[in-house]
Amino acid sequence: MGGSAGWFGKTLLQGPAISLATSQSMGLMLWWKPFAARDVETLKELIAAGKIKPAIDRTFPLSEIVDALRYVDEGRAMGKVVITP
Repeated sequence: MGGSAGWFGKTLLQGPAISLATSQSMGLMLWWKPFAARDVETLKELIAAGKIKPAIDRTFPLSEIVDALRYVDEGRAMGKVVITP
């Protein structure tokens, strides 16, 4: 949704310091790969079988993008918010 990149630099500097000072691991998880091929295949099979479906809260037309972003920003979304062209 945009914003400044200041948080990135701050995390790069503060993360390691917090990790050393406490027992908590802090960082950006640059090594994390969320889409392992076998996991994607499993999800595709579950979706095709109708066992899981996405939780779509609302759809907004592109002309109401500001309202959609406000809706998400206010924490009102209880699932995914979809923008339709």
